[in-house]
Amino acid sequence: MAIGNDQVTVGVTATAIITDDSDGQQVVIRNMSSSRSVFIGDSDVTINNGHELVKNGSIDLFLGPREEIYGVVAADTETVCYLATMNE
Repeated sequence: MAIGNDQVTVGVTATAIITDDSDGQQVVIRNMSSSRSVFIGDSDVTINNGHELVKNGSIDLFLGPREEIYGVVAADTETVCYLATMNE
């Protein structure tokens, strides 16, 4: 099992946070912002249809093979970080 982590700057258009892994992965995504929500979902995510990740909030997810998570914010940019465990 491998561990991956990174920080991603999310903007007003859908930004890839977690890209596909051929075996699936367990991930924790955290919104680093202390003032603004980030909305997460698939590549078509918007602030109107995404899952709201509130300021300083986090979410644990299991992503199946080749599933990806994208994020978007209402204005400017915000940073999210993730920690993922991947099968090798």
